[in-house]
Amino acid sequence: MKRLFSIIILSIFTLILSAQSNIDTDQGASKILDNVLKKYNSYGTMSIDFSFKSEKNKTVLMTAKGKLLIKGKKYYATFNEQVYGCDSLMVWNYQKEGNEANLYEFDEAEAPIFHPTKFISNWKNEFNIKFIREEFTNNISTQIIDLIPKKQTNYYKIRIFIDKNKKEIIKTQIFDKNNTIYNYFIIKMVANTPIQDATFKFNKNNYPNVQINDMR
Repeated sequence: MKRLFSIIILSIFTLILSAQSNIDTDQGASKILDNVLKKYNSYGTMSIDFSFKSEKNKTVLMTAKGKLLIKGKKYYATFNEQVYGCDSLMVWNYQKEGNEANLYEFDEAEAPIFHPTKFISNWKNEFNIKFIREEFTNNISTQIIDLIPKKQTNYYKIRIFIDKNKKEIIKTQIFDKNNTIYNYFIIKMVANTPIQDATFKFNKNNYPNVQINDMR
């Protein structure tokens, strides 16, 4: 009886420690991410201006700016002389260098890496999360959360910076295993502006003499 009682007490103690560990690590991070995703999903459309910087060992490798339009599962983006599109039936991209377009079957997971919900739409299945800290950046109360991939990837973590008051992502960092850090900054986001569905469709007439690779 004493042995059984000791086992029960030990089990309860282990559960308490496990729960405490989860609380200490999460610190409300899951609720923060869910609220951000909920807000993004409430918008009919989003128009986003963003900038990009890659760096390695404190040396800047590349900088660029881009534009992203979103309407439900549809998106259209221009970035680094490339165009990324999705009309919810097909995913496509166009590369100015080579005048080449690739067409693919629709896959929600193929959203470009700078899409604001790319990493948080399915975070419960893909990542372990950790609340890092809250700080003021440019007079913005910012919540910082790390996403650690559960599966083998080329990066070992993603760090998301969230405007606490607006519940919107203002910066994303991707930490590659080769020590390169990819930074995406949201410069401006405007919600619920009218965007025609034709914007998201691939139109070969927009790219004269384009070489089309249809992978569907």
